[in-house]
Amino acid sequence: MARVLVMIPAGEVYDHDNVRWYKHSDVQRSIDHYHNIGDAFVFESSLKLMNYEKVSELPIAGPSMEKIDQLREEYDYVILRGSNYINKDMNWRDTIPVLKRLGLPVIAFGVGAQAPVKGQLELSEESRPRCA
Repeated sequence: MARVLVMIPAGEVYDHDNVRWYKHSDVQRSIDHYHNIGDAFVFESSLKLMNYEKVSELPIAGPSMEKIDQLREEYDYVILRGSNYINKDMNWRDTIPVLKRLGLPVIAFGVGAQAPVKGQLELSEESRPRCA
């Protein structure tokens, strides 16, 4: 069975393919901190569609490249759960160097855009298309 890395998860995984918000037992934190529960539903639905034995988060913010080399040996592919990743606040951090070094297939369940009600869609520098 497959071993899966998740890029930008939306909660912590428990009981194989269920998702709950981070630090779920801290009720006051959940009251004080806004989070998009819809992203957790999409993440959980993605996991339920797959046949895998192991799932873990792929670090894209300042990871150690030695850790990325280790993950390459321990996992089979990467998923990107569906969400509105293309928006003015999205910061892809070190994603390109991480994915190049990792060298594993990436399956994107969905990559949407979040445009403002009025005006043009603005993109963060990390989200702008680049010519190779």
